[in-house]
Amino acid sequence: MPVEAKRAAQLAAGAPKAANAQRGIYMCHSNCETGAVTFGKGLGEIKRFLTSHPDDVLMLTIHDFTSPADTAAAIEAAGLGDRVATLQPGQPLPTLRTLIDSGRNLLVFAERGDPGGPPWYHSMYDWFQETTFSFTNKNQFNCKANRGKADAPLFLINHWLTLSPPNPQEEAAVNSRAVLDKRIEQCLKERGLVPNILQVQFAERGDLISTVQSLNDNRLKEERAKAAEAQIPAEPPPDMTVPGSPDVGPVAPLPEPTVITTLTGGNPAAFCRVLPSVKLSVTAWAVAILQGQPTDAGLSDLAYAPLLTQDLGAYLKVAPQELQAQAQPILDRENDAAASLRALGLKDRDIKQLASKASDLLLGPDKPDGTTVRDKLLKQLEKKIDTPRLEQAATDFGNAHGDPTAIMDLGSVSKEVGVAAGYPCAAEKQTS
Repeated sequence: MPVEAKRAAQLAAGAPKAANAQRGIYMCHSNCETGAVTFGKGLGEIKRFLTSHPDDVLMLTIHDFTSPADTAAAIEAAGLGDRVATLQPGQPLPTLRTLIDSGRNLLVFAERGDPGGPPWYHSMYDWFQETTFSFTNKNQFNCKANRGKADAPLFLINHWLTLSPPNPQEEAAVNSRAVLDKRIEQCLKERGLVPNILQVQFAERGDLISTVQSLNDNRLKEERAKAAEAQIPAEPPPDMTVPGSPDVGPVAPLPEPTVITTLTGGNPAAFCRVLPSVKLSVTAWAVAILQGQPTDAGLSDLAYAPLLTQDLGAYLKVAPQELQAQAQPILDRENDAAASLRALGLKDRDIKQLASKASDLLLGPDKPDGTTVRDKLLKQLEKKIDTPRLEQAATDFGNAHGDPTAIMDLGSVSKEVGVAAGYPCAAEKQTS
């Protein structure tokens, strides 16, 4: 028996029997004698957080050793009864925005999930599937299924070493970006799931926070790219035009994507990190061109060149050879557009600032389309370049480089090809 457990047992055995002792619920793990916090105090911190962060959604997972009725009563008593959300079995999960707008931005899950609680007191493994959690070193990490149904919509990665006592230095190494990224990528490949909870020990040590922020940013970029792609029409029916936005003309259709049957080389983990940014920026550029007049294409090129050269440059360094070949013509065109901006007097720092501005706009909460972002970027350019000079440069660029529609094709990768090559994130249409 470890020294800590033995000492805890001694403390418990020597505790006085108080005749007026009152039952209570405490937060602790394994041995409350070595340290415990009242459940009410912890719930008070949660309430203060939700009050000061109304646009966040919080998941509370309880390793429950008290009855559902008692636990639920404590949550109600803490003033959180009007914050908890109820998930409906068999129905799609609510979006984060739905939870936020409803004011019910607290989800409660109990590991044992015994019956007797209110509807919002969810049995965790009705909703979550998870990995195993017994590892003595980082080389043992795997993504094998443990508790939870195979079709459960939420995913928990257990990521710590089962050492007693826990070692903060070793857990800091386990929480490094390299180890976390490798584990997340492994689970994405083997389970096809991105984690909703990444559970570690000593969360303040290592790179957990920055890794999760990057993961969330990538998911946001993926969703923004999907929304932008929805604006790009398929081939229109004969003798029919495809409507654009109210402020622009008809939208030209895209060519059929190139089917990619093999993926060779590249860096799968790095590729999956940069892919969301590339899809978002290329799709926004494509939407701006397709929604505008052919004579306006050069303006879209100049506006998006700083972001596209940045994102596509990173993409080509890590993409498989087949996808590099598809993206290279876009990068060549945008490198020329960036050169035009430099010829107009922009410095490298100006190019970098425009790239950051474009990324911030595309990730904005109002979900702007590519044309709207293009117009805002042009206003930024007009602060550095006289409007007539900018428009003439755009016209000259468009005339020299022609219609870009034919190169708006990053390829189409089937799920089977992507998974077999170790690129599960590539297993979808990549056309901009």
